[in-house]
Amino acid sequence: MSALDAGFFFAEHPNAPMHLGALAVPQPLVQTVTTNVPGPQFPLYILGRKMLQAHPYVPIGDNVKLSIAALSYLGQLSFDITAESSAARDLDVLAKGIRHGLAELHPKPATTIGTSAPGR
Repeated sequence: MSALDAGFFFAEHPNAPMHLGALAVPQPLVQTVTTNVPGPQFPLYILGRKMLQAHPYVPIGDNVKLSIAALSYLGQLSFDITAESSAARDLDVLAKGIRHGLAELHPKPATTIGTSAPGR
């Protein structure tokens, strides 16, 4: 479906889901996709076996050279960074920044300092 066809389609079908239009119309200014997906907070099973972890993945293509995804499952949060190597050479800095931001949001418990009562 070309951009012209997509425009005609949406003019004739205004209630069609907008994501169909996003796929059909080139978006040269979009270079990064970031998404978060709340996953199930109850265990999932595959062939009778409990799924222990879930990891997100957002593919890259066309002008999108970097994708960052977050997915929660069973109280855990997983991140994925997918990038074209020529477009993002310092992904380690991005990954460290995500880890640092998460540490700020969920600091480690403070150490309790014991005190003794006077006269003991």
